[in-house]
Amino acid sequence: MRGRVAAELAGVFGGEEVKEGERLWSWSRLWRWPNAGRLGPVETFADTGAGGLPVDFYRARGLAQGGKTVCVLVVHGGGWDSGDRSQLAAFNHWLAEHGVAVVAVSYRLAPAHRWPAQRDDVRAAVAWVRANAERLGVDADRLVLLGRSAGAQIVAATAYGETVPGLRAVVALYGCYDLEFVWSIRSETDSLNSDKLMKQFMGGGPEREGGAELYRSGSAEKLVHAGAPPTLIMHGALDELVWCRHSERLATALERVGVPHLFVRLPWATHAGEANLHGPAGQLITGAVLRVARGL
Repeated sequence: MRGRVAAELAGVFGGEEVKEGERLWSWSRLWRWPNAGRLGPVETFADTGAGGLPVDFYRARGLAQGGKTVCVLVVHGGGWDSGDRSQLAAFNHWLAEHGVAVVAVSYRLAPAHRWPAQRDDVRAAVAWVRANAERLGVDADRLVLLGRSAGAQIVAATAYGETVPGLRAVVALYGCYDLEFVWSIRSETDSLNSDKLMKQFMGGGPEREGGAELYRSGSAEKLVHAGAPPTLIMHGALDELVWCRHSERLATALERVGVPHLFVRLPWATHAGEANLHGPAGQLITGAVLRVARGL
């Protein structure tokens, strides 16, 4: 897939040639320990907006004094009721090692906090990054929102629902993008107990008073419009936790209105394919995100 995906990424996002070790596929990298890499310092900032939610900042390495770089805000997964900003931290270190700043974002969890609290927390994190861009060494007008699983739903709905200042691209990894569709297929007996997850995240179904608009506000597929930011979607075809169909539907919606995007279906991958940073899915995902960032 390396050649095809590289060409498609260049067509949508541009980006410079990558160096050895940054390619979309390398046999030598495959044999590295799953999350091996240079671990730089992580700076934690405690009060960044709504609720004083902390973020972890991974400063881009190799940045010239006074220089500015693109910043990727990473929003974790966990079914909306678990997970935190330390999730798959090796991914953040890898991007920082290759010159991209990363802000790993916390958000309030269900069931104590229902949608749209999570959207508001991401908005607050974006505002904090822009307000502190100079001391962070980032360009306030070159931001990427990246979400995985539940985080992908959050970032896509946040990005498409209104104009986010400074946002230049969205990366959505194995998420769901039409909450009413998710509600329609929920089950108490699947591996996630999706019935429970949806009830505690949304407070009930879309048929109740005010429910339809609430569900729409969290459904990127229904919020897509021609001015939406360019989007990279990646999903494993073998994902049994969040069906690849969710990403297929989002890609179709983006295609319909002409939003620049790329949907990469990973035919061998399951959920969270980049958990092994140097495996086949991990290499493609990290390399693709790096190319998106460098193309801004």
